[in-house]
Amino acid sequence: MQTFGGKVYMELYSNNISGPIPNDLGNLTNLVSLDLYLNRFSGPIPESLGKLSKLCCLRLNDTSLTGLIPMPLSNITTLQMLDLSNNQLSGVVPDSGSFSLFTPISFNNNLDLCGPVTGHPCPGSPPFSPPPPFVPPSPISTPEGNSATSAIAGGVAAGVALLFAAPAIVFAWWRRRKPQEFFFDVPSELPHPIQLNTVLVE
Repeated sequence: MQTFGGKVYMELYSNNISGPIPNDLGNLTNLVSLDLYLNRFSGPIPESLGKLSKLCCLRLNDTSLTGLIPMPLSNITTLQMLDLSNNQLSGVVPDSGSFSLFTPISFNNNLDLCGPVTGHPCPGSPPFSPPPPFVPPSPISTPEGNSATSAIAGGVAAGVALLFAAPAIVFAWWRRRKPQEFFFDVPSELPHPIQLNTVLVE
């Protein structure tokens, strides 16, 4: 037995323990995990285990337990892992409370167990009816949805227009950045320079 932070873990699996499971285990109110699998226990599962309100894990598989599954076990709301497979249990498996979360794997190889959880109908009860087929709900058109669709379509159209307009915008920008060149017509022959006689005034 180990204790961590006030929580008790009992791991006595694979120890070749024989005899009935002690009823006093139901007094360990802080027990969160009880692993007694791979032993040689006999007799029924004690109803006192239903008082373990903090129990999260209960593994009693691969022993030789007999009898009914105690109904109080299904009232343990914290129970998340349950393995009662490979025993000699019998009767109806509870399908309420925490037991509604478990699958037939938790009860495999108990030939005399029956009930919806096991997948085997009990003698004299009608066969299980298959669950109704799943029909996905049809999408509901709302004004908000139409507005969102219109906004998305408008955004796509604007993006396509920008894609085609981008080359023209880049070309216009390049033309503005390019320095302008000016050309002038220059006559092929220039007139002879005019010589001015210097007039001396005495």
